[in-house]
This record gives sequence, structure tokens and C-alpha cells, in this order.
Amino acid sequence: MAQSTVNFVGNSLFRNYNFGVKNHCFTILNRIHGTSGATPVTECTSTCPSSYSGEFSASDESDANDNDLSVHPYSENDLEDYVNGVSAADESTIFKHVNDVEYITDPYKMVAADCNNNNEIDAGDADQVMDLVLEDVVFTRNSWEWFNQKEIIDNYGSFQSDPYSWTLSERWSGYMFWLNVSTSTLSSNTTQPQFFYYLSTKVGEVNKTPNETNDWICGSYSFKGETNHESNLK
Repeated sequence: MAQSTVNFVGNSLFRNYNFGVKNHCFTILNRIHGTSGATPVTECTSTCPSSYSGEFSASDESDANDNDLSVHPYSENDLEDYVNGVSAADESTIFKHVNDVEYITDPYKMVAADCNNNNEIDAGDADQVMDLVLEDVVFTRNSWEWFNQKEIIDNYGSFQSDPYSWTLSERWSGYMFWLNVSTSTLSSNTTQPQFFYYLSTKVGEVNKTPNETNDWICGSYSFKGETNHESNLK
């Protein structure tokens, strides 16, 4: 089957903000119906403003639904990645939530606080933060979690009430899949973002302090005043 080339551009944005994150990588694999094998393409957000771009092969029949696409975001997930931006202040914030002093209500921060990956915020999460800070013991889950931006925009109410179920690791085992997609849909500036635009949250990082900023995150971010998350996405 004849093939064409699709050029793509994607983003990895930090939570509900309009700036991105460096050092996030995305592996794109497109399987064309009627062909054997496919070559994965990996592109990373190496510098700010942290978009990523590349190209992959697709069906030469523009309007035929004969592409199966997958996208897999990931980071280094090493100790340096885990500790970046995480401090004892995060442990304190998590304990305030557990002890009913001050609740964590932002959905991205709720996922970030769930260090032990049991879909709730509990004392075990605070313990894991301190184990990381004091003993270099990494969390039970990966250092970053991603969300497909279009899924969050289209289902924001459900995301607010149960953010844990909307991470790519929980919802799609870390990979997003689309079956029977036309090449024209993959190529169009209007429809392409649904495949390549992602939101992310840094696990363990729930309380930004001046001395513990995450140097992968572009721009001067703040965790204060997060009151209009849905409008910030659009």
C-alpha cells in the first residue's frame, strides 16, 4: 500500500496552565491497515516553550479509515526526575489534607498527592514524600502523570470528581489508542491536536516553595489562585 507522510506538532502542558514542560518524550506508532510492521517515532520537549514535533508514515488514501495510532508519553523517571520540585513542604500539605486541616481540591494536585497510587490521599503518600526527600526512595508510581487534553476538556466535570481515573496510566495503561483513523484527520490542523496535546502533573509536587521549583516547568508558575481551571484549558 502506498504511504504518505504526516507532520505533527504536540504539546505537554503543566496542569491547567498554558505553558509546558521540558524533557517529556512521546513515542508515536501508526499502523497502516494492510501492511506489516510499523516504525515508532519518538520526539521530546527538549527546550521551552516545550512543544514537540516530527513526522510519521500514514495511509496514502486520505479519507480511508485505515490508520491505528498510539501515543505514549514518558519521562526519564530516574531519581533526579522524582526529586525535582519535591520538598518537605509537599509532605506538610498532604498531611494537612489527611488531618482535615486544609483540603487538596485541585484535581491535578489530587493526583500529584497520590504518591502510593491507591487513588486517594492518605498518610502513606506523605510518608513516601519524606522517604524520597530524606532517603532517595522513589514513589510507587511514576514521577509524572499525563492526561489527554481533549478528554479533559470534554469530560471536565467527571475529571473534577474523580481525577485518578483520567490519568493515561489508569485509563489507557500509559498509551493512548485510536483505531480506524483517516489520514486527513491525522493531518488536519483542526483535528490533529486531539492526538498530540497533553496535560501533565508532577507526582509529589503539591506545594511550590521559592527554593524548590521544578526546573523542567517553563515559565514562572504558581500553585495559588487556581480557581478557573476549565477556562484555562480552552
